Amino acid sequence: HICDLALHDEKYCLKLNLQCLVVIDQKLEFRFRLWLLLLYGTLEVATVDEFIFNTTATFIRQNSMGAFLDKPKTDKNNDQGVAHGTRYAVASMQGWRIDMEDAHVVEISMSSEPPFLNWSFYAVFDGHAGNKAAQHSAENLLKTLLATSQFAQDNERSGTTAICAIVTPSHIVLANLGDSRAVLARKDQAAFGTEDHKPFLPKERDRIVNAGGSVMIQRVNGSLAVSRALGDFEYKAVPGLDATKQLVSPEPDIYTIVRDPKVDEFLLLACDGVYDVMENAEICSFVESRLLVTSDLSSVANQVLDACLSKGSRDNMTIILVCFDAAPKVDQEAVKKEEGWKQKIFERVQEILEDHGKQSHLDAEFIMRELGGEVTQACPAGVSIHAARSFIDSILAECEAKNEKIHSASSSPGRT
Repeated sequence: HICDLALHDEKYCLKLNLQCLVVIDQKLEFRFRLWLLLLYGTLEVATVDEFIFNTTATFIRQNSMGAFLDKPKTDKNNDQGVAHGTRYAVASMQGWRIDMEDAHVVEISMSSEPPFLNWSFYAVFDGHAGNKAAQHSAENLLKTLLATSQFAQDNERSGTTAICAIVTPSHIVLANLGDSRAVLARKDQAAFGTEDHKPFLPKERDRIVNAGGSVMIQRVNGSLAVSRALGDFEYKAVPGLDATKQLVSPEPDIYTIVRDPKVDEFLLLACDGVYDVMENAEICSFVESRLLVTSDLSSVANQVLDACLSKGSRDNMTIILVCFDAAPKVDQEAVKKEEGWKQKIFERVQEILEDHGKQSHLDAEFIMRELGGEVTQACPAGVSIHAARSFIDSILAECEAKNEKIHSASSSPGRT
């Protein structure tokens, strides 16, 4: 019966993974996820969370966490600018999720008073069980979230991760809470990345167990996927324990890095919707390849999100890109190779559209499957097939606009 519910209208599911069966208050809790195996990777097509099987043999949907849309929302929210000798861009996308629970903040100057006048603040918040905690954090973190009595007293179950950066003329200060992450790309050196706060890590597991909780299916009490967060007050109510000793801690890890203008290339702040499908080295390589062909940082940020969507990310996605003096510059040879590659993609997409009669249901996922390995082999060095996702979307959008124009013209009354 659970399978029937999960597989409704899902035609291409090839694998069912029953992740967990947990006894809770004499009820059985099932969680499983469905994955589509594609030529270019895996795509999560359905998640069924917290179905409760009770004594009357009925199934009750407890909440919508993990619920997905029939098709992703790929519209981007963008911002870009210049801050004290650095350039930055922000991109966010709802993706497959029913709601957008991410939030972000950019403050070019933290204050009008020195030394904060030349200090910039960037942050990404990845909310869960609602967007209230993420939005509140984005609006109030610089005003000191923990001092906001209204939020502390609110009976709110939502929570949020946080990854924050303060960029001063001499240092980069990072504060990490949860599984959003900061990555600093440095020339001829391995990228630096903050450590995610996951319940299965020994130091996190010890705190959870000492507070009377447990770690099941790599989650706090089998439910929450992060071990540190803002909000999530239901996990912070053990009597007699300090805030940092609770099942879920609000204590961030702080990293202070001395800036090196000859080495520091760019800083990335992003939620786990990005890092679920891209490792640190991979995303740095991807961004470097994009910076070689465009100086438009919003375009670079958008292409990262599109590539992650192509690689199978089913989550909301937000990324902040901050470029320093040593960031890669546009290289005309790389631009030429990119244009040649895009021309091959354009020609093949046109062939696919012609073969299928330019049917309106054709989408980027279908085109990517049809392209397969032939375009991958033609990729410029350091570029993956997933970098084509944004370009394919633009081709399909242009084709759709032309079809609508033709349809509109044909349906208009004839001239007399």
